[in-house]
Amino acid sequence: MRRLAATTVLAVLALAAPAAAQDAHSPNLTHVKTLPYEARNGTTPNYGTDIEFARIGERQYALAGSYRNGLQIVDITDPEQARIAAVYDCGVTQGDPQVFTRAERTYVTYTSDTYGDGTSTCYREAAALGFEVLKADGTGRNGTFVADITDPLAPRTVSFVHVEQGSHNQTVHPGGDY
Repeated sequence: MRRLAATTVLAVLALAAPAAAQDAHSPNLTHVKTLPYEARNGTTPNYGTDIEFARIGERQYALAGSYRNGLQIVDITDPEQARIAAVYDCGVTQGDPQVFTRAERTYVTYTSDTYGDGTSTCYREAAALGFEVLKADGTGRNGTFVADITDPLAPRTVSFVHVEQGSHNQTVHPGGDY
């Protein structure tokens, strides 16, 4: 179990690892796979942020945040066959994910602290739900998006909480209520 966990973590961390970092060696970790992700919102390099893990149904996923390129939903059920299963299109900075469940549904929070493009899917979905997600200049407001990932292949925005200075490193209470 420890080897699977270590292999899984390494596989996910390699998502956005620079080539030089792959030259590092460890006696208890083995590089399994590198999964580059698409530059969805401009030319911002694909730097990763935080990673959360979730078992949804029979599959195991890594939810890898990025700067401006959305939440990478990576199927790591078989680490050697890991693949990006879907992307939650949310052009924000930081993108720290937090996973929680409520009433048999799985949710992820996705945070913005300095930049929001205002045009990616998460902004459009939140606006359609009635949330004020744009600043006067048309860019996106800072805060936390909440997406339903019960079907990890079709993530969808269900809420937005505006936080003026951003919500980097925000945490969801393990009960999912706060």
